Amino acid sequence: MTFPAYRSFLDFNSSNIAPLAIGVYENGSAVGLALLCTDAGADETTLLSIFVSSRFRRRGIALELMQKTLKHCEKNGIRHISASYMTGQNSTQALENIFNKTCWTIPQTRMMVMHASLESIKTAPWFTRRKRLPASHEVLPWAQVTVAERALISVSNSQETWIDPNFSPFDLEESFEPNTSVALRVNGVIVGWLLTHAINGNLRLTGLFIKQNLRSSGGMFLLLDAVIALMPEAGFSVAMWVILSSNKNMVDFVCKQVQPYTIFSGETRGVTIQLDNYNKVSGQ
Repeated sequence: MTFPAYRSFLDFNSSNIAPLAIGVYENGSAVGLALLCTDAGADETTLLSIFVSSRFRRRGIALELMQKTLKHCEKNGIRHISASYMTGQNSTQALENIFNKTCWTIPQTRMMVMHASLESIKTAPWFTRRKRLPASHEVLPWAQVTVAERALISVSNSQETWIDPNFSPFDLEESFEPNTSVALRVNGVIVGWLLTHAINGNLRLTGLFIKQNLRSSGGMFLLLDAVIALMPEAGFSVAMWVILSSNKNMVDFVCKQVQPYTIFSGETRGVTIQLDNYNKVSGQ
């Protein structure tokens, strides 16, 4: 009754993590579960999931479960609860209604998440009108960027900042996918990259960046084209984009150039609640 990544919390065998599971039963059978997790002794916690079996929905059980969860937390010294969730699900509206009815904050978008299959992304106009690389341009595996080129990236950026700190390639290299991560070399100089990571069988396009003065020449599309072309041989059929909502330029780019050709598009949103405020507003 929770996400696979959280099921181990139900073993209740950690000395550092204090999981809290609140269930709803009908005729001796579990029909709902709220799962929270906090550091032992802390006065704040995280709501990991809230779930009601499908045949018991639309009966107010989830709302009652949330209310009982908040009351239990307040009685046990918890003052602040946070939660995050993904939109684009059948349950999104019902979940947001529950948050609203129990006085959580207005949801704040944190990230945009998109999935595209090879079939869907290949219908994008920028992919179907792929062009031959100019003689001055070369797309190469990121793993083949030389030590000297890596040093030049760092030195040139220290002299005149041109790399967005969120897209420094050296910060994105941990566990990167070597068969599909690429760089763009123009006139012998590395000016862009797209680092990727394998996530649950899908390929996350983690860091797409190109020097500002080359963006209008289609350099970003060259990198996207290259990665998409490499995906089948590397064993990937679905590409993922996860973009911070604060990164307006990338959000605009992906919404315009990628979103129309996705098989899933959603947002991660965050909410919080101060239980003192909840008690005042709800009259608990």
